[in-house]
Order: sequence, then C-alpha cells, then structure tokens
Amino acid sequence: MNWIHIYKKIRTVWIRFGNLLNKITSPILLGITYFLILTPIAWLYRLFNRTEEEQDSTMNERVKTYSKEDFIHPW
Repeated sequence: MNWIHIYKKIRTVWIRFGNLLNKITSPILLGITYFLILTPIAWLYRLFNRTEEEQDSTMNERVKTYSKEDFIHPW
C-alpha cells in the first residue's frame, strides 16, 4: 500500500466528517441567529411602528355583479 491510498482514505473520512458537521451545525446556527437576532428586531419593529388606525383585515368587500365578459377578459 502506498501513500496515495492512505491519503485518499484519510481524505474520504475527513470529507464525510465535515459533511456530518455541516448537517448538524448549520441548522443550530441558523436557529440561534433567528431567535436571538431576528426575532427581537421584529418585536421592536412592531412595538415602535404601530399606527393609530390599524385595520382588522386587509380584505375589502366588493359589491359587484359579474358578467360573462368579466370572465372572458379577466385582465
């Protein structure tokens, strides 16, 4: 067995170990970032950017009778 085969085995183990660490640490770091940085920023934004006339809903009631032409040319 020569050095190239030993190097390839060590490299393969090292790459697999790195991929395993990537699958474990990436979700943990992203979760920590979300809950410790983005969530408080969103709370502060909502706290300081309130309007006096907040609407209950963004849906508006339309009173219109639709005809056949409305469905033939919708835009």
